[in-house]
Amino acid sequence: MEEILTLLESLDKHATYIRRLGGDFGDYVDKRAKDGTLPQFMIRCANGNDESVHYFLNSREVDEFKAANNDLFGGDTEIERKKDAPTRRAKISDLHLESKAIIDLLSKLARKGFSVEHYAGQDKPLFEIQEGEGERATLKPLFRFRKF
Repeated sequence: MEEILTLLESLDKHATYIRRLGGDFGDYVDKRAKDGTLPQFMIRCANGNDESVHYFLNSREVDEFKAANNDLFGGDTEIERKKDAPTRRAKISDLHLESKAIIDLLSKLARKGFSVEHYAGQDKPLFEIQEGEGERATLKPLFRFRKF
């Protein structure tokens, strides 16, 4: 049990890093390829006050996104301002090292019986936690290990 908690704590550190960049760990894991490869890049876009996050498996996908949204990537500052229009900007984050570490942690957890699906929200609870005993016992559904 101690080893599992240590692995989950390490995974949480990587999830916190992705969250600090503006991403969501559950979404990040959901965007993995069919072969289990995790996204290598994250682009956080802002159009005025509206924000969106996009995950990309490789640099080719990033280049295609840049070509389709070249107004987001004007110059070295990655900001382009237009008069009388909201500011559109984008920030690219490289997640190569994170993805390798997360894949390693998920692999170790899988060997302990934890599926990658346990890290994203579910429609049906993974477990139910019982608090209290007897008539005062209450069951709380657990849809994912942690709300990242």
